[in-house]
Amino acid sequence: MNGDIFSFQHPLSYGSFNAVPLTAVRCPRKTKTSEKPRVTIPTIPRINRAMKSLRRGREIVRVLLKHGFAETLSDSGLAKWAKDTLEMDLFSVSPEEQKLSRNQRIRRVIEDLGPTFIKIGQILSTRPDLLPIDLVDELKKLQSDVAPVPFEKINDALLQEFGDRLSTLFTFIDPKPLGSASLAQTHRARLNSGETVVLKILRPGIRSQLEADIAILREIARLTESQFSNLGFSPLDVCAEFTAELERETDYFREATSTERLSALFLSDPGVRFPRVYRHASTSNVLALEEVEGILISHSDPSSIDPKIRRKAVENATRAVFKQCLEYGFFHADPHPGNIFILPDGAICFVDCGMTGHLEERTSQDIARLCSGIVTSDLDEIIEVVRSLTSADPGVMRSRSFRNDLWQLVSQFQHGTLESLNIGALLSEFFSLLRRYHIRCPSDLVYLIKALTTIEAVAASLDPSFDLIDYVYPYLEQLIRKRYGPGAIARRTRRSMAGYFELLEDLPKHLQNLIDQLLNDRFQVHLEHRGLHDLTDTLVSVGRKLSSAVTLAALLVGSSILILADNMRGAGPSIASAIGAIGYAISSAAALSSMIAFWRGR
Repeated sequence: MNGDIFSFQHPLSYGSFNAVPLTAVRCPRKTKTSEKPRVTIPTIPRINRAMKSLRRGREIVRVLLKHGFAETLSDSGLAKWAKDTLEMDLFSVSPEEQKLSRNQRIRRVIEDLGPTFIKIGQILSTRPDLLPIDLVDELKKLQSDVAPVPFEKINDALLQEFGDRLSTLFTFIDPKPLGSASLAQTHRARLNSGETVVLKILRPGIRSQLEADIAILREIARLTESQFSNLGFSPLDVCAEFTAELERETDYFREATSTERLSALFLSDPGVRFPRVYRHASTSNVLALEEVEGILISHSDPSSIDPKIRRKAVENATRAVFKQCLEYGFFHADPHPGNIFILPDGAICFVDCGMTGHLEERTSQDIARLCSGIVTSDLDEIIEVVRSLTSADPGVMRSRSFRNDLWQLVSQFQHGTLESLNIGALLSEFFSLLRRYHIRCPSDLVYLIKALTTIEAVAASLDPSFDLIDYVYPYLEQLIRKRYGPGAIARRTRRSMAGYFELLEDLPKHLQNLIDQLLNDRFQVHLEHRGLHDLTDTLVSVGRKLSSAVTLAALLVGSSILILADNMRGAGPSIASAIGAIGYAISSAAALSSMIAFWRGR
């Protein structure tokens, strides 16, 4: 989470412990053996979910209008619905709102829409490959501190999670929250074994709210994708990515596993710690973590910390993040000051491991190639790395404009060395270039860059004299050596030779199968047409309209012939005239219906 969910009264202690005895906490009444326990099925009827989404949709439209986004609603076709349904003046915006920039108003919209949109806004603030840098900077100001949930509701949520075990697990639970963020709330508690823990509790009702908001966002993404084709990315894919990220961050079993995994990686490093997880007191909605006694960086004045402790903490934090990212391939993706404690001995402890990233060995090697290519000004190598790391269009990669812009980026570091490489500046420029050409990066690579640039900013705030590049140079050098060293070359050669031998071994068998199919007239080539659905639908629509027009014309001509023939008889109106009149009426009604349908379609 992006909020300072661990907030304390004093930098080195937690202050007074105003806990309440667990006897004051309500426990569920035990049922008699003859009674069947009531089972609550966590399902919502489709009609209720639809009505809830409709109410939420109206609320979203109201907030957009309040902050001056009537034009956006007009472009999406919702303006008339908003005016008729909500009875609001579309262009009535307060003078205060008119003074704000568009990006500031976007941030206010997100804050007014509540926890789901705040969390999505925080995720978007990590994606400079999708949004302009100035909007990303504005979204970084989003605060996840929200009004706390009353303890009665938190208590009910704990009872629902643990039932009768609640009284045997905890002896005290502090009703005063330590912190309240967009998705969770934390309370200090004491286990029956005597350890003091921090309970991270998912906000009651947040899952149903997430479900309704995500359903609306999915419809917005579908509308956006159908209306705009030059965004450079798929809004539906981005929505699916955000949905998966929200699911990960609200699954505390997953966060518990990530915390334990990261802790195991640094067991031999006394300068890096992660809180202990109490599995027996945790569920998918509640996470029990060790209480960390130290200074939360976001709640401290760096000048009040001993310089030696600061330097040691910066070294430990930098080493931890770079080892996670470049050596282990599994990393804490949100190491901001609100998630890092400085312990009394200068060690650091990371908390809130809900957002993590994973890099396979190939991606780590590509990053090494990128650093090496920039230092050696090898443009072709850098382009190959970009093609390997992203899903860029080959035509864009070959274009003269892309190569020129990439060369402008590389030339800034042309006469530098690996020691002088400014990672933050390099990656920011790199992202700006990719966004200009609508090139999307995988989310884990974005999280990697976010983790590296975040810890660089943390180091600069704690100790401006700390030379981060000089400190991490051995890790970058080791990464490049791992890619280009004799051992790495030998491993790749053995792997390639093994693949060639397998190909040669299987080649006779595949050739025999091909020859058998040719001799027996069983050789088939399957072609798949893509992108013809719209053309097919258009042809079907045109065919239907032509057949309707021909039928209508035939009806008019036939009716005219019947009436004309009856008039030529001169014996007065007959059944033929009646049939002709009916034909005229039907054709007139059909023509009018077609005109109305055409007008509505426009």
